[in-house]
Amino acid sequence: MNIFKKYAAAVCIPPLEENVFLDLEASIKRENLIRRFFQRLIKDLILLIYGQFKLDKNAIPDRKMKILWIHYGRLNIGDLLMDFSPRILFDNKKYSIDLFTKDSVNEIFINDKYFKKLITNPNDLNPAKYDFIIMQKFSGPIIRIKIKYLKNIPFFCIQRYFAFGNYSRLLFGYYSLFEALNKKSLSNKKIIQTYFNLNFSHKSLNKKNNVFIAVGGAQKDRTYKKWVQVIDGLLKKQSNINFYLVGSKNGSLDANEIMTKFSNSKKLNNFVGKLTLIQTFEKLKESTVFLCADGGLMHLGKALNLQMVALFSGDIHPLMRFIPIDKSTAIHSRNINSIEADLITSETKKLLDSPTKKLNLIYR
Repeated sequence: MNIFKKYAAAVCIPPLEENVFLDLEASIKRENLIRRFFQRLIKDLILLIYGQFKLDKNAIPDRKMKILWIHYGRLNIGDLLMDFSPRILFDNKKYSIDLFTKDSVNEIFINDKYFKKLITNPNDLNPAKYDFIIMQKFSGPIIRIKIKYLKNIPFFCIQRYFAFGNYSRLLFGYYSLFEALNKKSLSNKKIIQTYFNLNFSHKSLNKKNNVFIAVGGAQKDRTYKKWVQVIDGLLKKQSNINFYLVGSKNGSLDANEIMTKFSNSKKLNNFVGKLTLIQTFEKLKESTVFLCADGGLMHLGKALNLQMVALFSGDIHPLMRFIPIDKSTAIHSRNINSIEADLITSETKKLLDSPTKKLNLIYR
């Protein structure tokens, strides 16, 4: 039974010694033991039948070579930025990396200096071009692509069988590649950071008194509805603040409501639904403090190392997104809209008055 459990555990326990802030209890409960066992067994049988185990490597060779990175899973902005930020660990004079993924990723990584080419059609994959493969995880689609188009090329798999639970994807990716690239020294942990498209500068413009607010959200439990009260409270404390509303079209109704409420003010600027992702990234560089819920734009703010007041709820712990050196305040509550507007106002004013140098965690 212990061997059975250990074999199945690979699906819900990361293959790492370091802490990635996994909610282990939730991860184990998500799927029963028998299902986890067969999820791994099916994948192992496919890998065995098609001769992949002999190509499975624990390390990425330290030599000049052409690599294909296959990522074909969840494609929301935040997960993509966390999964791919560790690409900075590669010496791009030694390793030439192409990325195979879905069409929707193009805007994020087009012309990125670490990816020589973005490929979205599997028929464009030429196995003769590659010396090595990086697989994001042993998912069905990635395994099928590997076997059908790149069968005889050695590979390293970042997540391996691990597929469940809430955890820090950022730390997972860095720690896995620290080991694969033989860069496990503690000093390397200082370079753990979020990165957007590295064709663009990641330096903010150090503007004063500019408060940016991410309005709307793709999920109800990550959509804050009290921004009017927050803005009103901040204007009462400091009248010279300029506000910039950003976000995708799902925040348009909320943004219009905010603009109507402050229709007599010239301090508010509405960019919700009006900017591309790259334009939003460039605009955020003007931020002094960025107010946001957990989501894609929060990760853009992290890439710019902005001061943020970030809101979390439910099973997502702030340390699944932030690291201790992030100069932000993260507030967690079981329900995001139970976070008091006065608390957000107060924490924003603190950051406007005196920039912080480390992460501040608040639980409600």
